[in-house]
Amino acid sequence: LTASATGASALSITSNECEAVDHQGIVMGRVARINTRLITTTDDPFDAATVDSAAAQEEEYPSTQVNDDIFPEETVALRQILIVRILFSAVLVLSTIGIAVAVYFFVKGMEDKEFEYHFYSDSDKIILSIGHALRTTLSSADVMAANLMAVKHATNASFPFVTLPNYALQTAKLKHLSKAYSTGVQLVVTDEQREEWEDFAAVHGPPFVAEAWRLQAQDESFQGSLEKYPVIRREIFSNYPDVAPRPKGSGPYLVSWQSYPIIYEENSAPYNYDLLSFLNFRAGWNATLTTKRPSISGFSVVDLSDPLSQ
Repeated sequence: LTASATGASALSITSNECEAVDHQGIVMGRVARINTRLITTTDDPFDAATVDSAAAQEEEYPSTQVNDDIFPEETVALRQILIVRILFSAVLVLSTIGIAVAVYFFVKGMEDKEFEYHFYSDSDKIILSIGHALRTTLSSADVMAANLMAVKHATNASFPFVTLPNYALQTAKLKHLSKAYSTGVQLVVTDEQREEWEDFAAVHGPPFVAEAWRLQAQDESFQGSLEKYPVIRREIFSNYPDVAPRPKGSGPYLVSWQSYPIIYEENSAPYNYDLLSFLNFRAGWNATLTTKRPSISGFSVVDLSDPLSQ
């Protein structure tokens, strides 16, 4: 505790923990220094004696500055710790990325295998379902053809002059089993048979049309209209480009005959329509007529922008 000549007083408390101090006051080891000065004055705070006293104390206890040169070992250790932390963080980040990538490819491989398994399994089911439906449809057609042949032999008739009795009732059941939209019989009529055929159709055609019309009125699966009764055409006709009888000598004709359901069309009729006049049907039917063997062709949709497809 010191006091200046002018009545100023200064309180200096110093606690030092060190191993050695040189003549310049530089600490040569671990230093924990608390230097607290309390300067009080009753006079002017900028009194010259007070300032001199503070300067004297500063000379007696010079402040120390800690830098890397004072603690070389501690600085190296801190740098090593920092490097270890950086390396450890990098290892953690790379490990996380590696594990994430490995999990991704593992899960992706498992999902690909599961997808392929289900794909092949479902595709097999679809193919089997299509095959079953096709067999059912062909079996239904075969049953109808067998019935037609049985009636032919029973009545001692010859084609195309054959009519199935109760056709609408029989084909309504077959249509339901085969999931078909409609069923029908088409007969080949030559030019030599045309006149006789048109007389035959005029007698046997209207009765089966009336029978089918009554039955489909009670058929819940029928989706057509019953407001207008279909037009009956006596002659073999075509509706391309206009509704008109087929020219004489343009045979053979693939004539529509018995069918179910009977669908009203303004430019058509329940029977006597020449399917060979419809260009999209001609290729498949020509193959059947030429080889006398069954043929399967695609279903053609009328393109309104193409006059030849209508």
